[in-house]
Amino acid sequence: MKPKKWLILYPKKVTQEFSKERILELLLENRGASRPQGQIALAKDQVDPELAGIATQSLAAAIGLIQKAIRHEKKIIIYGDYDVDGLTATAVLWEALWRQGAKVLPFIPDRIRDGYGINPKTIRRLKKQHPDLELIITVDNGIGAHEAVALAHDLGIQIIISDHHLAPNYLPEAEAIIHSPQLAGVGVAWFLAREFGYQDLDLVALGTVADLLPLQGINHQLVKLGLKELADTRRVGLRELMTRAGLKNKEELSSWEISFILAPRLNAVGRLAQAIDGLRLLCADYFPQKEQLAIELASRLEQINNQRQDLMNQSFEDAQKKVGSRLKKILFAADESYHQGIIGLVAGKLVEKFYRPAIVVWRGERYSKGSARSIPGCNIVELIKAAEDLLVDLGGHPMAAGFTIETENIEKFAQRIEQIAESVIEPESLIPQLKIDFEIDFSLVNKDFYQLIRGLAPFGFGNPEPTFLIRQARVVNLRVMGKQEQHLKLWLDDPQTPLVERLVAEAIGFGWGEWSNRLLPGDLVDVVFNLGLNRWNGRETLQLKIKDLKPSTTPGVA
Repeated sequence: MKPKKWLILYPKKVTQEFSKERILELLLENRGASRPQGQIALAKDQVDPELAGIATQSLAAAIGLIQKAIRHEKKIIIYGDYDVDGLTATAVLWEALWRQGAKVLPFIPDRIRDGYGINPKTIRRLKKQHPDLELIITVDNGIGAHEAVALAHDLGIQIIISDHHLAPNYLPEAEAIIHSPQLAGVGVAWFLAREFGYQDLDLVALGTVADLLPLQGINHQLVKLGLKELADTRRVGLRELMTRAGLKNKEELSSWEISFILAPRLNAVGRLAQAIDGLRLLCADYFPQKEQLAIELASRLEQINNQRQDLMNQSFEDAQKKVGSRLKKILFAADESYHQGIIGLVAGKLVEKFYRPAIVVWRGERYSKGSARSIPGCNIVELIKAAEDLLVDLGGHPMAAGFTIETENIEKFAQRIEQIAESVIEPESLIPQLKIDFEIDFSLVNKDFYQLIRGLAPFGFGNPEPTFLIRQARVVNLRVMGKQEQHLKLWLDDPQTPLVERLVAEAIGFGWGEWSNRLLPGDLVDVVFNLGLNRWNGRETLQLKIKDLKPSTTPGVA
Protein backbone atom coordinates (compact mmCIF):
# COMPACT_ATOMS: atom_id res chain seq x y z
CA MET A 1 0.00 0.00 0.00
CA LYS A 2 1.33 3.43 -0.99
CA PRO A 3 1.93 5.63 2.11
CA LYS A 4 -0.71 8.32 2.52
CA LYS A 5 -0.72 11.72 4.17
CA TRP A 6 -3.58 11.96 6.65
CA LEU A 7 -5.61 15.16 6.61
CA ILE A 8 -7.98 15.30 9.59
CA LEU A 9 -10.70 17.81 8.74
CA TYR A 10 -11.96 18.41 12.29
CA PRO A 11 -9.05 18.41 14.76
CA LYS A 12 -10.83 17.34 17.97
CA LYS A 13 -11.79 13.83 19.01
CA VAL A 14 -15.53 13.14 18.78
CA THR A 15 -16.98 11.23 21.73
CA GLN A 16 -20.34 10.14 23.12
CA GLU A 17 -20.70 13.63 24.60
CA PHE A 18 -21.24 15.12 21.13
CA SER A 19 -24.90 15.43 20.18
CA LYS A 20 -26.25 13.86 16.99
CA GLU A 21 -26.95 17.31 15.63
CA ARG A 22 -23.35 18.41 16.22
CA ILE A 23 -21.94 15.30 14.56
CA LEU A 24 -24.12 15.83 11.48
CA GLU A 25 -23.12 19.49 11.43
CA LEU A 26 -19.42 18.55 11.42
CA LEU A 27 -19.88 16.05 8.59
CA LEU A 28 -21.77 18.58 6.51
CA GLU A 29 -19.19 21.30 7.14
CA ASN A 30 -16.49 18.90 5.95
CA ARG A 31 -18.43 18.53 2.69
CA GLY A 32 -19.08 22.23 2.21
CA ALA A 33 -22.81 21.79 2.80
CA SER A 34 -25.08 23.90 4.97
CA ARG A 35 -27.85 21.46 5.84
CA PRO A 36 -28.51 17.70 5.74
CA GLN A 37 -28.53 16.76 2.08
CA GLY A 38 -30.76 13.78 2.81
CA GLN A 39 -33.39 16.00 4.37
CA ILE A 40 -34.37 18.26 1.47
CA ALA A 41 -38.12 18.02 2.12
CA LEU A 42 -39.20 18.02 -1.51
CA ALA A 43 -40.92 15.33 -3.56
CA LYS A 44 -39.84 14.91 -7.18
CA ASP A 45 -42.95 16.72 -8.43
CA GLN A 46 -42.21 19.68 -6.16
CA VAL A 47 -38.60 20.32 -7.18
CA ASP A 48 -38.36 23.81 -8.64
CA PRO A 49 -36.20 24.00 -11.80
CA GLU A 50 -34.85 27.33 -10.54
CA LEU A 51 -33.22 25.40 -7.67
CA ALA A 52 -31.16 23.73 -10.38
CA GLY A 53 -30.33 27.00 -12.10
CA ILE A 54 -32.67 26.39 -15.05
CA ALA A 55 -34.27 29.56 -16.40
CA THR A 56 -38.04 29.05 -16.45
CA GLN A 57 -38.35 31.36 -19.45
CA SER A 58 -36.07 29.10 -21.51
CA LEU A 59 -37.97 26.04 -20.29
CA ALA A 60 -41.25 27.61 -21.36
CA ALA A 61 -39.87 28.43 -24.82
CA ALA A 62 -38.73 24.82 -25.30
CA ILE A 63 -42.09 23.46 -24.15
CA GLY A 64 -43.91 25.68 -26.63
CA LEU A 65 -41.73 24.53 -29.54
CA ILE A 66 -42.17 20.86 -28.66
CA GLN A 67 -45.94 21.13 -28.19
CA LYS A 68 -46.23 22.82 -31.59
CA ALA A 69 -44.10 20.11 -33.20
CA ILE A 70 -46.30 17.40 -31.67
CA ARG A 71 -49.52 19.12 -32.81
CA HIS A 72 -48.26 19.47 -36.38
CA GLU A 73 -46.71 15.98 -36.42
CA LYS A 74 -43.24 17.29 -37.15
CA LYS A 75 -40.29 14.90 -37.08
CA ILE A 76 -38.20 15.36 -33.91
CA ILE A 77 -34.79 13.86 -33.19
CA ILE A 78 -33.24 13.64 -29.73
CA TYR A 79 -29.48 14.03 -30.27
CA GLY A 80 -27.66 12.31 -27.40
CA ASP A 81 -24.21 11.09 -26.48
CA TYR A 82 -22.51 7.70 -26.20
CA ASP A 83 -21.75 7.70 -22.45
CA VAL A 84 -24.15 6.71 -19.67
CA ASP A 85 -25.27 10.28 -19.02
CA GLY A 86 -26.02 10.77 -22.72
CA LEU A 87 -27.81 7.42 -23.06
CA THR A 88 -30.02 7.99 -20.02
CA ALA A 89 -30.78 11.60 -21.03
CA THR A 90 -31.80 10.43 -24.50
CA ALA A 91 -33.99 7.67 -23.06
CA VAL A 92 -35.73 10.02 -20.62
CA LEU A 93 -36.66 12.67 -23.19
CA TRP A 94 -37.50 10.19 -25.96
CA GLU A 95 -39.82 8.28 -23.62
CA ALA A 96 -41.53 11.47 -22.44
CA LEU A 97 -42.26 12.69 -25.97
CA TRP A 98 -43.14 9.25 -27.34
CA ARG A 99 -45.78 8.90 -24.66
CA GLN A 100 -47.24 12.22 -25.88
CA GLY A 101 -47.60 10.85 -29.39
CA ALA A 102 -44.66 12.75 -30.89
CA LYS A 103 -42.96 11.62 -34.11
CA VAL A 104 -39.66 11.35 -32.28
CA LEU A 105 -36.50 9.34 -32.90
CA PRO A 106 -33.35 9.04 -30.78
CA PHE A 107 -29.87 9.49 -32.23
CA ILE A 108 -26.72 8.29 -30.48
CA PRO A 109 -23.47 9.27 -32.22
CA ASP A 110 -20.66 6.82 -32.86
CA ARG A 111 -17.58 7.69 -30.79
CA ILE A 112 -15.11 7.30 -33.66
CA ARG A 113 -17.21 8.16 -36.73
CA ASP A 114 -19.21 11.08 -35.31
CA GLY A 115 -17.20 12.24 -32.30
CA TYR A 116 -18.70 14.06 -29.36
CA GLY A 117 -21.58 16.49 -29.72
CA ILE A 118 -23.83 17.75 -32.46
CA ASN A 119 -21.84 18.84 -35.52
CA PRO A 120 -22.44 19.89 -39.15
CA LYS A 121 -21.45 16.50 -40.59
CA THR A 122 -24.05 14.55 -38.64
CA ILE A 123 -26.75 17.18 -39.16
CA ARG A 124 -26.32 16.85 -42.94
CA ARG A 125 -26.54 13.07 -42.65
CA LEU A 126 -29.64 13.20 -40.45
CA LYS A 127 -31.40 15.62 -42.79
CA LYS A 128 -30.59 13.39 -45.76
CA GLN A 129 -31.97 10.33 -43.91
CA HIS A 130 -35.02 12.22 -42.64
CA PRO A 131 -36.06 14.93 -45.12
CA ASP A 132 -39.04 15.81 -42.90
CA LEU A 133 -36.80 16.54 -39.89
CA GLU A 134 -37.79 19.93 -38.42
CA LEU A 135 -36.67 19.87 -34.77
CA ILE A 136 -33.55 18.56 -33.02
CA ILE A 137 -33.28 18.52 -29.24
CA THR A 138 -29.78 17.92 -27.90
CA VAL A 139 -29.22 16.25 -24.55
CA ASP A 140 -25.87 16.25 -22.74
CA ASN A 141 -24.26 18.30 -25.55
CA GLY A 142 -24.66 21.32 -27.80
CA ILE A 143 -23.89 24.31 -25.57
CA GLY A 144 -20.98 25.33 -27.80
CA ALA A 145 -22.26 24.07 -31.17
CA HIS A 146 -22.38 27.36 -33.06
CA GLU A 147 -21.61 25.94 -36.53
CA ALA A 148 -24.05 23.05 -36.14
CA VAL A 149 -26.89 25.33 -35.08
CA ALA A 150 -26.24 27.73 -37.96
CA LEU A 151 -26.25 24.88 -40.49
CA ALA A 152 -29.44 23.43 -38.99
CA HIS A 153 -31.21 26.74 -39.55
CA ASP A 154 -30.00 26.80 -43.16
CA LEU A 155 -31.57 23.36 -43.58
CA GLY A 156 -34.85 24.41 -41.99
CA ILE A 157 -34.29 22.66 -38.68
CA GLN A 158 -35.06 24.27 -35.33
CA ILE A 159 -32.75 23.50 -32.39
CA ILE A 160 -33.39 23.15 -28.67
CA ILE A 161 -30.20 22.73 -26.65
CA SER A 162 -30.38 20.80 -23.40
CA ASP A 163 -26.94 20.60 -21.78
CA HIS A 164 -24.98 20.83 -18.55
CA HIS A 165 -21.43 21.48 -19.72
CA LEU A 166 -19.82 24.85 -19.04
CA ALA A 167 -21.15 27.49 -21.39
CA PRO A 168 -18.86 29.48 -23.73
CA ASN A 169 -18.68 33.27 -23.64
CA TYR A 170 -21.47 33.50 -26.19
CA LEU A 171 -24.16 30.94 -26.87
CA PRO A 172 -25.37 29.40 -30.13
CA GLU A 173 -28.46 31.05 -31.63
CA ALA A 174 -30.76 28.13 -30.85
CA GLU A 175 -34.51 28.54 -30.48
CA ALA A 176 -34.24 27.58 -26.80
CA ILE A 177 -31.39 26.67 -24.45
CA ILE A 178 -32.01 24.75 -21.23
CA HIS A 179 -28.76 24.74 -19.30
CA SER A 180 -27.59 23.91 -15.80
CA PRO A 181 -24.00 23.01 -14.84
CA GLN A 182 -25.35 21.90 -11.44
CA LEU A 183 -27.04 18.86 -12.98
CA ALA A 184 -26.03 15.95 -15.14
CA GLY A 185 -27.24 15.96 -18.73
CA VAL A 186 -29.96 13.53 -17.72
CA GLY A 187 -31.02 15.86 -14.91
CA VAL A 188 -31.50 18.74 -17.35
CA ALA A 189 -33.41 16.45 -19.74
CA TRP A 190 -35.60 15.22 -16.86
CA PHE A 191 -36.72 18.74 -15.97
CA LEU A 192 -37.85 19.21 -19.58
CA ALA A 193 -39.44 15.74 -19.71
CA ARG A 194 -41.31 16.39 -16.45
CA GLU A 195 -43.24 19.16 -18.18
CA PHE A 196 -44.78 16.40 -20.32
CA GLY A 197 -45.82 14.28 -17.36
CA TYR A 198 -42.65 12.22 -17.02
CA GLN A 199 -41.80 11.30 -13.41
CA ASP A 200 -39.38 8.33 -13.46
CA LEU A 201 -36.05 8.91 -11.69
CA ASP A 202 -34.27 5.55 -12.05
CA LEU A 203 -32.37 6.71 -15.14
CA VAL A 204 -31.66 10.09 -13.56
CA ALA A 205 -29.87 8.37 -10.68
CA LEU A 206 -27.97 6.15 -13.12
CA GLY A 207 -26.75 9.01 -15.33
CA THR A 208 -26.01 11.46 -12.52
CA VAL A 209 -23.81 9.06 -10.56
CA ALA A 210 -22.09 7.73 -13.70
CA ASP A 211 -21.18 11.27 -14.80
CA LEU A 212 -19.62 12.09 -11.40
CA LEU A 213 -21.91 14.99 -10.53
CA PRO A 214 -21.54 16.13 -6.90
CA LEU A 215 -24.20 14.41 -4.79
CA GLN A 216 -25.20 17.60 -3.04
CA GLY A 217 -28.36 19.67 -2.94
CA ILE A 218 -30.81 18.83 -5.69
CA ASN A 219 -28.62 16.07 -7.18
CA HIS A 220 -28.59 14.36 -3.79
CA GLN A 221 -32.37 14.40 -3.68
CA LEU A 222 -32.83 13.18 -7.26
CA VAL A 223 -30.34 10.34 -6.78
CA LYS A 224 -31.76 9.36 -3.40
CA LEU A 225 -35.24 9.00 -4.89
CA GLY A 226 -33.90 7.46 -8.11
CA LEU A 227 -31.92 4.73 -6.34
CA LYS A 228 -35.12 3.48 -4.71
CA GLU A 229 -36.76 3.23 -8.13
CA LEU A 230 -33.67 1.63 -9.69
CA ALA A 231 -33.57 -1.19 -7.13
CA ASP A 232 -37.11 -2.15 -8.20
CA THR A 233 -37.03 -0.86 -11.77
CA ARG A 234 -39.83 -1.80 -14.15
CA ARG A 235 -37.40 -1.70 -17.11
CA VAL A 236 -36.99 -5.20 -18.47
CA GLY A 237 -33.59 -4.40 -20.02
CA LEU A 238 -32.14 -2.92 -16.85
CA ARG A 239 -33.53 -5.81 -14.80
CA GLU A 240 -31.80 -8.32 -17.05
CA LEU A 241 -28.52 -6.37 -16.94
CA MET A 242 -28.72 -6.19 -13.15
CA THR A 243 -29.43 -9.93 -12.93
CA ARG A 244 -26.33 -10.76 -15.00
CA ALA A 245 -24.29 -8.37 -12.87
CA GLY A 246 -25.36 -10.09 -9.63
CA LEU A 247 -27.68 -7.32 -8.43
CA LYS A 248 -31.00 -9.14 -8.83
CA ASN A 249 -31.79 -9.73 -5.18
CA LYS A 250 -30.34 -6.57 -3.65
CA GLU A 251 -32.96 -4.81 -1.58
CA GLU A 252 -31.29 -1.45 -2.05
CA LEU A 253 -28.66 0.01 -4.34
CA SER A 254 -26.00 2.61 -3.66
CA SER A 255 -23.98 4.83 -5.94
CA TRP A 256 -21.22 2.20 -5.71
CA GLU A 257 -23.26 -0.34 -7.72
CA ILE A 258 -23.83 2.28 -10.39
CA SER A 259 -20.21 3.47 -10.55
CA PHE A 260 -18.52 0.06 -10.57
CA ILE A 261 -21.10 -2.42 -11.90
CA LEU A 262 -23.80 -0.87 -14.07
CA ALA A 263 -22.09 2.19 -15.60
CA PRO A 264 -19.01 0.28 -16.87
CA ARG A 265 -21.26 -2.16 -18.74
CA LEU A 266 -23.22 0.64 -20.41
CA ASN A 267 -20.11 2.69 -21.13
CA ALA A 268 -18.28 -0.30 -22.64
CA VAL A 269 -20.69 -0.55 -25.56
CA GLY A 270 -20.01 3.10 -26.44
CA ARG A 271 -16.26 2.54 -26.19
CA LEU A 272 -15.96 -0.59 -28.31
CA ALA A 273 -19.18 -1.00 -30.31
CA GLN A 274 -22.44 0.85 -31.05
CA ALA A 275 -23.76 2.81 -28.07
CA ILE A 276 -27.26 2.66 -29.55
CA ASP A 277 -27.44 -0.89 -28.15
CA GLY A 278 -27.18 0.61 -24.67
CA LEU A 279 -30.14 2.86 -25.45
CA ARG A 280 -32.12 -0.09 -26.83
CA LEU A 281 -31.51 -1.96 -23.59
CA LEU A 282 -32.77 0.97 -21.49
CA CYS A 283 -35.86 1.27 -23.68
CA ALA A 284 -36.44 -2.42 -24.42
CA ASP A 285 -40.00 -2.18 -23.02
CA TYR A 286 -41.06 -0.32 -26.17
CA PHE A 287 -40.00 -3.12 -28.54
CA PRO A 288 -41.96 -6.26 -29.50
CA GLN A 289 -40.71 -9.43 -27.74
CA LYS A 290 -39.13 -7.19 -25.14
CA GLU A 291 -38.02 -10.00 -22.81
CA GLN A 292 -36.05 -11.75 -25.56
CA LEU A 293 -34.53 -8.47 -26.71
CA ALA A 294 -33.51 -7.65 -23.13
CA ILE A 295 -31.76 -11.02 -22.78
CA GLU A 296 -29.91 -10.57 -26.08
CA LEU A 297 -28.82 -6.99 -25.36
CA ALA A 298 -27.79 -7.66 -21.77
CA SER A 299 -25.74 -10.64 -22.96
CA ARG A 300 -24.12 -8.46 -25.64
CA LEU A 301 -23.26 -5.72 -23.14
CA GLU A 302 -21.78 -8.30 -20.77
CA GLN A 303 -19.60 -9.72 -23.57
CA ILE A 304 -18.44 -6.28 -24.65
CA ASN A 305 -17.64 -5.33 -21.06
CA ASN A 306 -15.54 -8.49 -20.71
CA GLN A 307 -13.76 -7.54 -23.93
CA ARG A 308 -13.21 -4.04 -22.54
CA GLN A 309 -11.69 -5.49 -19.38
CA ASP A 310 -9.36 -7.74 -21.36
CA LEU A 311 -8.25 -4.89 -23.65
CA MET A 312 -7.73 -2.57 -20.70
CA ASN A 313 -5.68 -5.15 -18.78
CA GLN A 314 -3.48 -5.85 -21.80
CA SER A 315 -2.95 -2.15 -22.52
CA PHE A 316 -2.36 -1.38 -18.85
CA GLU A 317 0.34 -4.04 -18.59
CA ASP A 318 2.03 -2.59 -21.68
CA ALA A 319 1.70 0.98 -20.38
CA GLN A 320 3.27 -0.01 -17.06
CA LYS A 321 6.29 -1.37 -18.91
CA LYS A 322 6.57 1.81 -20.93
CA VAL A 323 6.51 4.14 -17.92
CA GLY A 324 9.26 1.97 -16.38
CA SER A 325 10.46 1.50 -12.83
CA ARG A 326 11.94 5.01 -12.63
CA LEU A 327 8.76 7.03 -12.50
CA LYS A 328 8.70 10.58 -13.81
CA LYS A 329 6.39 13.28 -12.49
CA ILE A 330 4.03 12.60 -15.37
CA LEU A 331 3.50 9.17 -16.91
CA PHE A 332 3.37 8.77 -20.71
CA ALA A 333 2.62 5.74 -22.88
CA ALA A 334 1.77 5.50 -26.59
CA ASP A 335 1.14 2.47 -28.79
CA GLU A 336 -0.76 1.50 -31.92
CA SER A 337 -2.23 -1.54 -30.13
CA TYR A 338 -4.28 0.59 -27.71
CA HIS A 339 -7.97 1.02 -28.50
CA GLN A 340 -9.24 4.61 -28.73
CA GLY A 341 -12.18 3.75 -26.54
CA ILE A 342 -10.15 2.61 -23.53
CA ILE A 343 -7.10 4.93 -23.40
CA GLY A 344 -8.82 7.11 -20.79
CA LEU A 345 -9.41 4.05 -18.62
CA VAL A 346 -5.75 3.04 -18.93
CA ALA A 347 -4.62 6.52 -17.96
CA GLY A 348 -6.93 6.36 -14.95
CA LYS A 349 -5.48 2.99 -13.90
CA LEU A 350 -1.94 4.42 -14.09
CA VAL A 351 -2.98 7.32 -11.86
CA GLU A 352 -4.66 4.91 -9.44
CA LYS A 353 -1.56 2.73 -9.13
CA PHE A 354 1.24 5.32 -9.18
CA TYR A 355 -0.56 8.50 -8.07
CA ARG A 356 0.90 10.63 -10.83
CA PRO A 357 -0.73 12.38 -13.79
CA ALA A 358 -0.83 10.10 -16.82
CA ILE A 359 -1.22 10.48 -20.58
CA VAL A 360 -2.01 7.51 -22.84
CA VAL A 361 -2.01 7.80 -26.63
CA TRP A 362 -3.45 5.56 -29.30
CA ARG A 363 -0.97 5.83 -32.18
CA GLY A 364 -2.61 6.07 -35.61
CA GLU A 365 -1.03 6.31 -39.06
CA ARG A 366 -1.34 10.07 -39.51
CA TYR A 367 -3.32 11.25 -36.51
CA SER A 368 -3.33 9.89 -32.97
CA LYS A 369 -5.70 10.30 -30.03
CA GLY A 370 -4.60 11.00 -26.47
CA SER A 371 -6.35 10.88 -23.11
CA ALA A 372 -5.06 12.26 -19.80
CA ARG A 373 -6.04 11.84 -16.15
CA SER A 374 -4.65 13.78 -13.21
CA ILE A 375 -4.40 14.13 -9.44
CA PRO A 376 -5.50 17.02 -7.19
CA GLY A 377 -3.11 19.92 -7.47
CA CYS A 378 -2.15 19.30 -11.11
CA ASN A 379 -4.36 21.00 -13.72
CA ILE A 380 -3.76 18.58 -16.56
CA VAL A 381 -5.49 20.56 -19.30
CA GLU A 382 -3.43 23.69 -18.47
CA LEU A 383 -0.25 21.62 -18.39
CA ILE A 384 -1.00 20.16 -21.85
CA LYS A 385 -1.85 23.63 -23.18
CA ALA A 386 1.84 24.50 -22.81
CA ALA A 387 2.42 22.17 -25.77
CA GLU A 388 -0.76 23.08 -27.62
CA ASP A 389 1.18 24.16 -30.71
CA LEU A 390 1.91 20.46 -31.32
CA LEU A 391 -1.78 19.45 -31.13
CA VAL A 392 -4.66 19.40 -33.59
CA ASP A 393 -7.25 19.91 -30.86
CA LEU A 394 -7.57 19.81 -27.08
CA GLY A 395 -10.44 19.72 -24.61
CA GLY A 396 -11.02 18.87 -21.00
CA HIS A 397 -10.87 20.14 -17.44
CA PRO A 398 -8.33 20.11 -14.56
CA MET A 399 -8.65 16.37 -13.85
CA ALA A 400 -9.11 14.94 -17.38
CA ALA A 401 -8.34 15.92 -20.95
CA GLY A 402 -8.45 14.55 -24.47
CA PHE A 403 -6.59 15.63 -27.60
CA THR A 404 -5.70 14.82 -31.20
CA ILE A 405 -2.10 14.98 -32.37
CA GLU A 406 -0.24 14.31 -35.61
CA THR A 407 1.57 11.02 -35.07
CA GLU A 408 4.93 12.45 -36.10
CA ASN A 409 4.75 14.89 -33.16
CA ILE A 410 4.17 12.35 -30.38
CA GLU A 411 7.76 12.01 -29.18
CA LYS A 412 8.35 15.76 -29.29
CA PHE A 413 5.11 16.29 -27.33
CA ALA A 414 6.08 13.69 -24.70
CA GLN A 415 9.50 15.26 -24.14
CA ARG A 416 8.08 18.75 -23.72
CA ILE A 417 5.29 17.62 -21.37
CA GLU A 418 7.77 15.70 -19.20
CA GLN A 419 10.04 18.75 -18.99
CA ILE A 420 7.13 21.02 -18.04
CA ALA A 421 5.88 18.53 -15.44
CA GLU A 422 9.31 18.37 -13.81
CA SER A 423 9.28 22.12 -13.29
CA VAL A 424 5.65 22.71 -12.23
CA ILE A 425 4.62 19.63 -10.23
CA GLU A 426 5.67 19.84 -6.58
CA PRO A 427 6.97 16.59 -5.03
CA GLU A 428 4.51 16.94 -2.11
CA SER A 429 1.55 16.75 -4.52
CA LEU A 430 2.66 13.22 -5.51
CA ILE A 431 1.91 11.90 -2.02
CA PRO A 432 -1.70 10.71 -1.88
CA GLN A 433 -3.80 12.51 0.69
CA LEU A 434 -6.41 10.70 2.77
CA LYS A 435 -9.13 12.99 4.08
CA ILE A 436 -10.49 11.97 7.48
CA ASP A 437 -13.63 13.55 8.89
CA PHE A 438 -12.48 13.25 12.49
CA GLU A 439 -11.09 10.93 15.14
CA ILE A 440 -13.77 9.09 17.13
CA ASP A 441 -13.90 7.29 20.43
CA PHE A 442 -14.10 3.49 20.14
CA SER A 443 -17.47 3.54 21.92
CA LEU A 444 -19.06 5.23 18.85
CA VAL A 445 -18.69 2.03 16.85
CA ASN A 446 -22.36 1.15 17.33
CA LYS A 447 -25.53 0.89 15.25
CA ASP A 448 -26.93 4.22 16.45
CA PHE A 449 -23.85 6.01 15.10
CA TYR A 450 -24.03 3.97 11.89
CA GLN A 451 -27.69 4.91 11.34
CA LEU A 452 -26.86 8.56 12.02
CA ILE A 453 -24.24 8.77 9.27
CA ARG A 454 -26.43 6.78 6.87
CA GLY A 455 -28.85 9.70 6.98
CA LEU A 456 -26.47 11.51 4.63
CA ALA A 457 -26.59 8.74 2.02
CA PRO A 458 -26.40 8.26 -0.90
CA PHE A 459 -22.66 8.79 -0.88
CA GLY A 460 -20.54 9.47 -3.92
CA PHE A 461 -18.64 12.23 -5.66
CA GLY A 462 -19.04 15.49 -3.71
CA ASN A 463 -20.56 13.63 -0.76
CA PRO A 464 -17.99 10.98 0.19
CA GLU A 465 -18.76 8.26 2.67
CA PRO A 466 -17.69 9.50 6.13
CA THR A 467 -14.17 8.43 7.07
CA PHE A 468 -13.05 8.12 10.69
CA LEU A 469 -9.90 7.49 12.72
CA ILE A 470 -9.49 5.42 15.86
CA ARG A 471 -6.11 5.61 17.59
CA GLN A 472 -4.55 2.88 19.73
CA ALA A 473 -6.99 0.09 18.90
CA ARG A 474 -5.73 -3.26 20.17
CA VAL A 475 -5.49 -6.25 17.81
CA VAL A 476 -7.40 -9.06 19.52
CA ASN A 477 -7.01 -11.49 16.63
CA LEU A 478 -6.35 -11.53 12.89
CA ARG A 479 -6.47 -13.76 9.84
CA VAL A 480 -6.10 -13.56 6.08
CA MET A 481 -8.90 -14.07 3.55
CA GLY A 482 -9.19 -14.66 -0.19
CA LYS A 483 -7.76 -17.26 -2.58
CA GLN A 484 -4.39 -15.53 -2.61
CA GLU A 485 -4.70 -14.53 1.05
CA GLN A 486 -4.79 -10.94 -0.18
CA HIS A 487 -7.31 -9.61 2.34
CA LEU A 488 -6.97 -8.99 6.07
CA LYS A 489 -9.54 -9.43 8.81
CA LEU A 490 -8.93 -7.96 12.25
CA TRP A 491 -10.77 -8.05 15.55
CA LEU A 492 -10.11 -4.86 17.50
CA ASP A 493 -10.96 -3.56 20.94
CA ASP A 494 -10.19 -0.55 23.13
CA PRO A 495 -7.50 -1.26 25.75
CA GLN A 496 -8.49 1.90 27.61
CA THR A 497 -11.89 0.39 28.49
CA PRO A 498 -12.29 -1.87 31.54
CA LEU A 499 -12.10 -5.51 30.45
CA VAL A 500 -15.71 -6.36 31.37
CA GLU A 501 -17.01 -3.44 29.23
CA ARG A 502 -14.83 -3.96 26.18
CA LEU A 503 -16.49 -4.27 22.77
CA VAL A 504 -14.78 -6.14 19.95
CA ALA A 505 -15.16 -4.69 16.44
CA GLU A 506 -14.56 -6.49 13.16
CA ALA A 507 -12.40 -4.78 10.55
CA ILE A 508 -11.82 -5.84 6.95
CA GLY A 509 -8.95 -4.63 4.79
CA PHE A 510 -9.27 -5.54 1.11
CA GLY A 511 -5.77 -5.82 -0.34
CA TRP A 512 -4.17 -5.58 3.10
CA GLY A 513 -3.26 -9.28 3.41
CA GLU A 514 0.50 -8.61 3.61
CA TRP A 515 -0.07 -6.89 6.95
CA SER A 516 -0.75 -10.28 8.53
CA ASN A 517 3.05 -10.64 8.71
CA ARG A 518 3.46 -7.27 10.47
CA LEU A 519 0.87 -7.60 13.22
CA LEU A 520 0.44 -9.79 16.27
CA PRO A 521 -2.40 -10.04 18.79
CA GLY A 522 -1.85 -7.34 21.40
CA ASP A 523 -0.37 -4.82 18.95
CA LEU A 524 -1.82 -1.30 18.92
CA VAL A 525 -2.83 0.30 15.63
CA ASP A 526 -4.25 3.57 14.35
CA VAL A 527 -6.95 2.66 11.85
CA VAL A 528 -8.75 4.86 9.29
CA PHE A 529 -12.04 3.40 8.07
CA ASN A 530 -15.58 3.72 6.77
CA LEU A 531 -18.24 2.21 8.98
CA GLY A 532 -20.26 -0.45 7.17
CA LEU A 533 -22.82 -3.14 7.80
CA ASN A 534 -21.95 -6.72 6.87
CA ARG A 535 -24.96 -8.93 6.11
CA TRP A 536 -24.31 -12.67 6.21
CA ASN A 537 -26.68 -15.59 6.77
CA GLY A 538 -29.40 -13.31 8.05
CA ARG A 539 -27.09 -11.57 10.56
CA GLU A 540 -26.03 -7.93 10.48
CA THR A 541 -22.66 -6.98 11.91
CA LEU A 542 -20.96 -3.60 12.04
CA GLN A 543 -17.67 -3.66 10.18
CA LEU A 544 -14.78 -1.23 9.88
CA LYS A 545 -13.78 -1.03 6.21
CA ILE A 546 -10.07 -0.22 6.43
CA LYS A 547 -8.80 2.71 4.37
CA ASP A 548 -5.38 2.97 6.05
CA LEU A 549 -3.50 1.44 8.94
CA LYS A 550 -0.44 2.41 10.96
CA PRO A 551 1.21 1.00 14.08
CA SER A 552 0.38 3.25 17.03
CA THR A 553 3.31 5.42 18.08
CA THR A 554 2.02 6.07 21.60
CA PRO A 555 1.94 3.18 24.10
CA GLY A 556 -1.54 2.13 25.13
CA VAL A 557 -2.87 0.55 28.28
CA ALA A 558 -2.97 -3.24 28.24
